[in-house]
Amino acid sequence: MSANQLIEHKIIEFVARETGFKVQDITLESDLCKDLGIDGDDATELITKFSREFNVDMSNFNSKKHFGPEGAFVPFLVLFPSWWKSRRKLKPITISDLIKAAESGAWVEKKGQQKRDNRKGDVPFSFLKRYNRP
Repeated sequence: MSANQLIEHKIIEFVARETGFKVQDITLESDLCKDLGIDGDDATELITKFSREFNVDMSNFNSKKHFGPEGAFVPFLVLFPSWWKSRRKLKPITISDLIKAAESGAWVEKKGQQKRDNRKGDVPFSFLKRYNRP
């Protein structure tokens, strides 16, 4: 196993351990918020643990650009366009982004990073997978 593959495997195992997902359910393109349901204080805690475990300098990281507040999804909020607009401005973080940060030793904010795609009609219920696992 090459050094890059070893880092990939360790990060996927780390995220699986922290989120409760199975390793095989996590891909390099898994979005921490949209696919794994990590948001708010949970996201901040995960990023802090990631920084410590993989010795990554996260001083450039601004969690408000990537994650909403704790308890951000309340069903009636989907009726308010301002809530959706604020969610669309969030920049996704994938497992690949964590791997790049671990390899370089520091978080580098990507310029022009694509924002989350929560278009009208798309309700981000993917986080419910977390509660529907066998």
